[in-house]
Amino acid sequence: MEEIREQLPRYQQLRTILTTLHLSLRDELPPYAVVETARVLGIYNRDGTIYFESDIAMSLLIDYSIYDFQWDGQTVIERRLARTTGEDTDERLLLEAMARTAYSVFAIIDVVPGYGMKAHDIVKEGKVLIMDVGLSSEALKNMVLACRTICPAGCAFSMIPGRVAGLGCIDADTCTAEIPDLLAPAVKSALSEGNTQDRSGLTAAIIRACLETKM
Repeated sequence: MEEIREQLPRYQQLRTILTTLHLSLRDELPPYAVVETARVLGIYNRDGTIYFESDIAMSLLIDYSIYDFQWDGQTVIERRLARTTGEDTDERLLLEAMARTAYSVFAIIDVVPGYGMKAHDIVKEGKVLIMDVGLSSEALKNMVLACRTICPAGCAFSMIPGRVAGLGCIDADTCTAEIPDLLAPAVKSALSEGNTQDRSGLTAAIIRACLETKM
């Protein structure tokens, strides 16, 4: 896994920028974004309250608001991109990657503590190299995760920009083709019925399934 170790300095540089970028994008959301997103994710109550059964739910709500909530036909990411046209910066590099990402479900193939992991993308049916120093200290081989990843141009790795929802583990002998059949029913249904071309719809379906399975 020498390839993942060589990428660490670039990952750390982009991770610092990404953290600041996330906070600023959150602050640019309109006041009603959270309520509208809560309705989409099925956690908005008739009495006007939002129901959070776990601390992860709040993180997933903000994540969807930043990446998928639109007003006047654009997300907050697309609006920021429009303001940085022509700029050649790492922030714009990240924004471009963020604008084309969607949620997916991953099965971890191998873990390199302190660096990241290799995983199988169950939705796109392919392998991905994920850099995530924090998660690499907690993740286990054969663990199944729901999250979104971004792959900035010029990078040989992907990054996880938001919160991760754990969905348990698979049997060590399970082949990748069998993984979807072992997922929680709600997640399996979201993947089988979701349209991979509709990134926002697929993301909402996976998040709703994660909330339903009380990850």
